Amino acid sequence: DQPSTPAKWTAPRVAALKGREKIVAVTAFDVGSARFVDESGAQVVLVGDSLGMTVLGHANTLPVTLDEMLHHTRAASRGVKRALLVGDMPFLSYHGTLEQTLLNAGRFLQEAGADAVKIEGGAERAALVAALVSAVSLTVSMVIMVSSFRASVDEWLVRLLPADLYLRTAGEAALFSVDDQARIAAIDGVARAEFLRQDTIAIDPALPRVTLIARDVTPQTIGERLPLIESVPVPPGVFPAWVSEVAAGLHGWRPGDRIELAFGEGRHSVIVAGLWRDYGRTNGAIVIERARYVSLTGDARASDAGLWYVGAGDAERVSDALAPWHDRIERFTAGDVRRVSLAIFDRTFAVTYGLEVVSIVIGLTGLSAGFGASVAARRREFGVLRHLGATRRRIRALLATEGAVVAATGVVIGVATGWVVSFVLIHVVNRQSFHWGMDLHFPVGPIALFGAVVVALAAVVAAASGRRAMQGDAVAAVREDW
Repeated sequence: DQPSTPAKWTAPRVAALKGREKIVAVTAFDVGSARFVDESGAQVVLVGDSLGMTVLGHANTLPVTLDEMLHHTRAASRGVKRALLVGDMPFLSYHGTLEQTLLNAGRFLQEAGADAVKIEGGAERAALVAALVSAVSLTVSMVIMVSSFRASVDEWLVRLLPADLYLRTAGEAALFSVDDQARIAAIDGVARAEFLRQDTIAIDPALPRVTLIARDVTPQTIGERLPLIESVPVPPGVFPAWVSEVAAGLHGWRPGDRIELAFGEGRHSVIVAGLWRDYGRTNGAIVIERARYVSLTGDARASDAGLWYVGAGDAERVSDALAPWHDRIERFTAGDVRRVSLAIFDRTFAVTYGLEVVSIVIGLTGLSAGFGASVAARRREFGVLRHLGATRRRIRALLATEGAVVAATGVVIGVATGWVVSFVLIHVVNRQSFHWGMDLHFPVGPIALFGAVVVALAAVVAAASGRRAMQGDAVAAVREDW
C-alpha cells in the first residue's frame, strides 16, 4: 500500500490545537530551510521580518519592505507541502487604512503562496496611538484656539488704536469742552486730533446697557476706523449705526435691520449698517456719526481724544502742553494698551497652558505604560533576537524607533483632529458663548516644535520601557518555548 500523505495544516487546524498541545512554528527564509522545517513535522513555517537582521544585515526589522517579504515568502512556498506557511507583514504595511491592509495581506496569499499572514502589535499600537491622539488633539485644539484669540486681539488693538497718544476724561464733569478740544488740537507738535463721546444707553431692560460711541466717521470712512466684518450700503438720508458682534449677538441684530436708540431727549430710528469686532466691551457697543449725535443732542463735548504727533520727537513737548488737563485725564499710548492687554491675556490663559502640559504628561504616561506592557509580552521575542546576536543596545534602538513612529502617527492624527476641534471651538462654540468671532490662526512653528518634542520623548519612554524586558539572560527569556 502507498503511504498516505499527511493532511495539509490549515489555519483552523492549527487554531484548534491552542490550549491542547504545543504548536511548533519555525522561521525559514528560503526554499531549502522551508523544506527542512516542513519535512521535520512542524505545523507552521513562518517567514518572519527578522530576515531584516539575519539575512539582509539591517540593524532591526523596520527597514524591511513588503516586496522583500513577498520575495522570501514566495521562495519558502516552493519548499512547503504540509505546514501552514505564514508571511509576516512588515512594518507600515498594516498601519494605514483597512483597505490598504487587506490589499497588502492579499498579496501574500495571491503572489507569494502564503496560507496566512501575521500581524503583531496591532491592538496595542492602536491603543497607544489612540491615547496619544486624544492628548495631542486636546493640546493642539487649545493651542490653536488660544493663539487665534491672541492674534485676533493683537490685530484688533493695532486696527482700533492707530494714534500715538490717547486721552480719556475722568467722568462727566471732566469732559472736554469745545474750547478744550480746540486748544488740544492746536498744541505744537500735534498733527491731528480726533475726539469721540462715549455713553451707555438701554436697549432691552432685561439686558445690560450698551456703550454708545459717537465718532468722527462717515459711511465712506468707517472701514478705515473700525475692524468691520460685515456691512451693507447706506442709502442717502438714512441714520447709520455700526454695532459690535457682541451687541448683535445679544440683541439678535443683522446688517440692514431697523432699530431704535434712545439718547439725548428722544428715540432715534437707525439702520444697522454693519458689524465690527470688539473684544473690549462684553455688553456690546454701537458706533454712530458724531456730527449726527451733536446735531440731535446739542452736546459737542468729548470723553476721549486721539492725538497724532508731527514727528517722533514731539512726544515730550505734547505731554508738557497737556499740563492744564493733568488732573482730568488719563493718558496712554497704543503700545501701552497693547502690552498691558496681552500681558493680562497671557496671565488669564496661564491655566490653559498648564492644562496642556498636564494633558501631554498623561498621554506620555499612558504611552509608557502601554509600551511597558507590550515589551513585557514580547520578552521571548527579544530573547530570540539576542540568541541571534542582537545586542541590548540594538533592541533598545528598535524600541525607540517604534516609539517614535507610534508617537509620530499619534501626533499627525492628533494635529489634524485638533485642527477640526479648534475650528468648531472658534466658529461655533465661541460665537454661541461670547457672541464674538476670531480669525483662525495656525501657529506652525510652536505646533511643529511641540510634535517633535512629543516624538522625542516617546522614543525615550519606549526605550526606557524595554530595559526591564532585557534584564536577565537570553536563555531564560525563551525557556517557556521549550
